[in-house]
Amino acid sequence: NFYVVGGMGTSYQWDGMVYLLIGDSGLYLIDCGTSTGFNKILENIKKIGHQPKNVKKIILTHAHFDHFDGGYLWKQKFGTEILVNPIGKEIIESKNNEKTAAFIFGREHNPYKVDKVIEFNKDMILDKYVLTPIHLPGHTPDNTGFYVKVDGNDVCITGDVCGAFNKKWGSDVQQEKDSVKKLVGLDIDILCHGHRYFTKDLVSPLLENWKFLCEDEMFAYFLARRHQK
Repeated sequence: NFYVVGGMGTSYQWDGMVYLLIGDSGLYLIDCGTSTGFNKILENIKKIGHQPKNVKKIILTHAHFDHFDGGYLWKQKFGTEILVNPIGKEIIESKNNEKTAAFIFGREHNPYKVDKVIEFNKDMILDKYVLTPIHLPGHTPDNTGFYVKVDGNDVCITGDVCGAFNKKWGSDVQQEKDSVKKLVGLDIDILCHGHRYFTKDLVSPLLENWKFLCEDEMFAYFLARRHQK
């Protein structure tokens, strides 16, 4: 009931990961990639025996171009609802090539309307699933994770925790440290990052490595230096 349908070589090269959650009465996407990868993502959904028109909601982890840009095409073609946290909503609905990181990809951000706002730490009911939004800032001020049980597995979708840092979109080293600490305290069978995923045997070593890096003074200094560029 859980698939990768975009990113990591499955769609446009600059798409973030797009995760498909299959419910009893509909489909749900976590992030949706770019408009360039839109058609390939539709094909991928069809390949696993489902119809894109049945995607009821797209839940966004954060307002970066490679994770949300294709949303306006979903709205136009299928009337799909777009959900994001309140910080991300403001960014997506305004013209801002820096906060959306569109400039990194040499693209222009085309604003569109978000349908509903996600509240941090307030459970969301999606069909037979309960998603718990977790605020995980650092990479961006709005980066949001989602904790959900799928087929007996504890799945944590983290957005771009330990992603690229840049002051133009509001990265913060201390917030990154705090976000990693939140993840270390969770039981996670599958960790779904914004650009790749990790299965159970790799999750604990990965989180410990992230924690070590964030606590290391030289690494923190390196991030802070990058943050100023």
